[in-house]
Amino acid sequence: MFIDIDNMKWINDNLGHNEGDAVLKDTAVMLKQSFREVDVIARLGGDEFAVLMAMANAGDEKVVIKRLEERVERRNADCRPSRQPFFLSIGGSHAMLRRSVIWTSCCPRRIR
Repeated sequence: MFIDIDNMKWINDNLGHNEGDAVLKDTAVMLKQSFREVDVIARLGGDEFAVLMAMANAGDEKVVIKRLEERVERRNADCRPSRQPFFLSIGGSHAMLRRSVIWTSCCPRRIR
């Protein structure tokens, strides 16, 4: 799964890098709270993260995305005037090995 923080350049340019750093930290915490302990979460650079959900069952990603949506909504609702609400864009792919054939599917989504 790939996760991108929307409008990060705007946040840094208009609200300062301290606010941008706070958004990155908040996102990292929400990702850690939303995914399973066995999942691998990595920051690719800038405002992009990737998560490997190894050994996931069909539908696991929907549960995780729902948890992440709830956390982003709660964080944005609790924003004090000096904090900027933010949004995440998520894209994912499933890959499964069956009889030496790999299939994939994509599921782009935006969390507000």
